[in-house]
Amino acid sequence: MLKNCLIRLLALALAAGCANTPKVQYSQLETSGLTNVTDGLVTSEYFLGLLNALQGLQTGDPIFKRNSIAYWITPEIDKIDLELTAQEEQFESTEYHGRLKKLKELHEEYLVFSLDLSMPFYSKWPQSRLIDYLQNNLTITLENGTEKIFAPELQVFNVLERFADEKPEFPSYETFDGLEVRVPVRVHFSKLDNAEAIVSSSTKEIRIKLRLKIRPPFRIGFFDEKFFQGFKWKVVHAD
Repeated sequence: MLKNCLIRLLALALAAGCANTPKVQYSQLETSGLTNVTDGLVTSEYFLGLLNALQGLQTGDPIFKRNSIAYWITPEIDKIDLELTAQEEQFESTEYHGRLKKLKELHEEYLVFSLDLSMPFYSKWPQSRLIDYLQNNLTITLENGTEKIFAPELQVFNVLERFADEKPEFPSYETFDGLEVRVPVRVHFSKLDNAEAIVSSSTKEIRIKLRLKIRPPFRIGFFDEKFFQGFKWKVVHAD
């Protein structure tokens, strides 16, 4: 009973939260072509399909490995993710609605992006050293087709298991070309800049650009101020 109630409430929240907002497209992939939620029931397949449709088109130079990915996390994505988590972990109604309220407040204030960076494995660095390096040297900026460049208000680095937080039992090579380390980063940009919306009716494209201030001690691609690795999204406004 609780599960069915949550699903119905989510369907109403999605309908209200997604009204009058720009659609986001990746390259020529139409998000409108996705199968709609049937009878208010959301599935992991629908969630993954929508998430993949909001994947940024990679541009620039391979500062990080080419299979790095960036997603534009729309309110719908976060709400469906919450609903699937609520189903799996059997949230109480109060916990679900508390989290849903926080998500709504978050997306009212910020544009949210999720980066899944892929880096070469470097045996001399534990996971903590890699995260520390990125926190101090990775610059993430956003462009919206104007002359302005926007910096994030918050960057959250997640830690994924990488063998162990110590040097693995492998031969003493500095790098292993076939091994990679994934570093997820969630990035929040304020929606307003001096009371002006970053995504306005004239915005046609959003770009995220990644740069490194200091070269790491392993091979990682081009390294120069003029080089960057980026992702771009096409913004389509409803009639």
